[in-house]
Amino acid sequence: MTMRFRRKALLLPLLAISASAAAAVPQVTVSVNDRQCEPMSLTVKAGKTQFLIKNNSQKALEWEILKGVLVVEERENIAPGFSQKLTANLEAGEYEMTCGLLSNPKGKLIVQAGESATPAQPPRGCSWKARSRNTKPG
Repeated sequence: MTMRFRRKALLLPLLAISASAAAAVPQVTVSVNDRQCEPMSLTVKAGKTQFLIKNNSQKALEWEILKGVLVVEERENIAPGFSQKLTANLEAGEYEMTCGLLSNPKGKLIVQAGESATPAQPPRGCSWKARSRNTKPG
């Protein structure tokens, strides 16, 4: 009984910390239909933002954040009627959003610098790898 109490006593503060950290990340909803994103233009603060991407089209689709030709973040194969979450740590600047099919018009994502912004950093021991949309794997 004492061991069970101690375990709970140790876990509760950790759960509270993780819940408060998750609540601090702003969330933005993006709906994608057969032709475009809704909204087609978004403005967020620099740092972490969680995007909730909802597929309102008839086909599986992808949603990407692009900086020029580089894919910064992406979610692929979102089934019709389903949603996926993507958390991105973005630096201030202008980005484009791929809205479903590559032939669809691209949306605009504006990331504004803010006082509480944290610069995007690669994970420890890793470096950023740029990926071009026109390269073949292999």
